[in-house]
Amino acid sequence: MHVLVFFLDYFEPIKNINFIKVKPNNLKIDIKSCYRIIGKFDLKYLILKPYLKEKIDKIIKENFKNEPYISCHIRRTDHFECFKNKGKTTDLKHFENFIEYNEKSNLFIATDNLNIQENLYTKYNNRIKYINFIKPSDNLRKTTLEMSIIDLYICTKSDKFMGTYWSSFSNIINRLRNYYFNN
Repeated sequence: MHVLVFFLDYFEPIKNINFIKVKPNNLKIDIKSCYRIIGKFDLKYLILKPYLKEKIDKIIKENFKNEPYISCHIRRTDHFECFKNKGKTTDLKHFENFIEYNEKSNLFIATDNLNIQENLYTKYNNRIKYINFIKPSDNLRKTTLEMSIIDLYICTKSDKFMGTYWSSFSNIINRLRNYYFNN
């Protein structure tokens, strides 16, 4: 048996969906089917647990102090290796142009790459009001699920956002932004 991260530790239950904590060995998960389901999922049902919503709101309030801020999601680890030769990822220079164009705004960087995080912090530290440095690791996943969710919602609530081309994480942020800013 493989233990999964449990959705209901972070989000409220969703009507008519059963969640399991442990994946039975005989259950096959088709990743393509998962992407199709996520792509059609109505985000109004994605409701944070109160403790996590309060934590995110506190981070934003204490660090950005109701001032405008922009955010970037820069995916680089496995995504960059998969797509760099096909020209299907967003070049770091595009992110820097976005950041410099919005020079009067504070900045939040969500990334899966410590080098990117450190380089951008060195360059823009006067504008980055909140950062949780990634711990070096040989694992593909560099952050906890909770930190990823926090990054997701800090980006969602920013005044402007730039994501990584072909990234499902950036896609969810854009969909959440569309939902929250249009409802």
